[in-house]
Amino acid sequence: MFYKISLLIILFISACSKYIVEDNNEGKIPVRIMPTDGSFDNDNNFSYPIGVFCIDLKNNETNSIRFDKDCAPAINLAEGEYSINMFCGLKDDEYYEEKTFAQKPIVSMKNGNSSSCPLMAAHSKMKITKSADIYLTPVFIVSSVEFELGNIPHNVSDIKISISPVYHSYEIDDGLHIYESEADIACFRKDDIWTSGVRYFFPIKSGNTKINICMDYGDKTKIYSYSLKKEMKCGKPYKFKGHYNDGENDGDFELDGDFSINGWEMEEEISLELNEGNTEEDGDGSSDENPEGGDGNEDGEDSSGGDSSEGGGEDGGDGDNMETFFVDEMPSAFDIFGPMFVWKSETISPKEAIVTVISTNQWPDVLAVDAIPTLEGYSIDGITDWRMFTEEEAREFFQDFKDGFSEINTILYNNNFDIFYHENNERYLCADASKTFNLYGKLRIIKAGKKTKYYLRPVKTMKFILK
Repeated sequence: MFYKISLLIILFISACSKYIVEDNNEGKIPVRIMPTDGSFDNDNNFSYPIGVFCIDLKNNETNSIRFDKDCAPAINLAEGEYSINMFCGLKDDEYYEEKTFAQKPIVSMKNGNSSSCPLMAAHSKMKITKSADIYLTPVFIVSSVEFELGNIPHNVSDIKISISPVYHSYEIDDGLHIYESEADIACFRKDDIWTSGVRYFFPIKSGNTKINICMDYGDKTKIYSYSLKKEMKCGKPYKFKGHYNDGENDGDFELDGDFSINGWEMEEEISLELNEGNTEEDGDGSSDENPEGGDGNEDGEDSSGGDSSEGGGEDGGDGDNMETFFVDEMPSAFDIFGPMFVWKSETISPKEAIVTVISTNQWPDVLAVDAIPTLEGYSIDGITDWRMFTEEEAREFFQDFKDGFSEINTILYNNNFDIFYHENNERYLCADASKTFNLYGKLRIIKAGKKTKYYLRPVKTMKFILK
């Protein structure tokens, strides 16, 4: 036993001599794999430790090694073709290695899909026939984000932030980000500012990035939700600055600043509004209220006639649950905006508007009891949290639709989107699926039956802010 331990110590010391080649495996080829920024300068600024994974393409076996700065031991390989993969900044307390169901090796972040250490990677395939020094040029495979939130009320005890979608893992061999998830980031108070410090995550190529800021007051929480109509990129830092305000204030979107790590692009600084217009309060751990649908006849027929005089009591999303989207240009009513039809747009400042959009998709045969679960699972272009028409909105839309003589269906049809059906007494769900309405003849808003299937169209109200 003493002999084995002594031998391990000797090998460790030898391996940590600068660029020492271990030649103790007969029939194996010693190969050193080192990072470079292209200048072959040994003082280049890489994050350590460095992990190297050499995958034999014939038998799928992996040889791996880790080393710190000025300690690049050789890895002994049999002759053959290899996928050679390098990771800079592969710290044990931040990242771990695992395998997919298909037994592919991957790297994942340990702490809520975010890390305090930036990760770089390089990949190459080559045939190993003799001893070699291989230099790979790693690039960043993460984005960085930093939050600074000011003027936070003193009775806020904790702030947590989530970013979605992000990737959970990175394939060692193929160099692909995989498994969609969200990043959880904790903030801490520093003087009068709540900050997250700089955190890193695997960004996802998506046209929409959602950011939730959860402020814990002890007896309740407030959640501020934002959506950026753009993807977040590898090698790019983002800094979000927010200033809490109980009233309304102008939001803006600015590019500013610099970043100190070589290889990163210019920092993007984004100003967030923390005011009552973007928040939902949660006093009991639940944020959504889903009223039950109305009672219909057993055969599913509607049980009341004539115009309904009762209001639905919904706010249409103009208060709580409203997301903020930063956009390049402000759409007008009856515009097509991505996968959405802009129904209403209310200007509240030269740079802001409250916009109600209608999804360009719909379901033709939905039971009232299934409507809310259907919307909860619906996402288009990364946008979630859809609802249906409120009763008041049903009345407004009936007037705008004008028995099909408005341009709404023409716009939808010309853009290959689902039109609204109306000529065969089709009915659409509204008021949290407790009622239905028609779009032809005289408006009748009546209770939803239990067995009848209706049309369901997703609707969403949000704030748009010009960048």
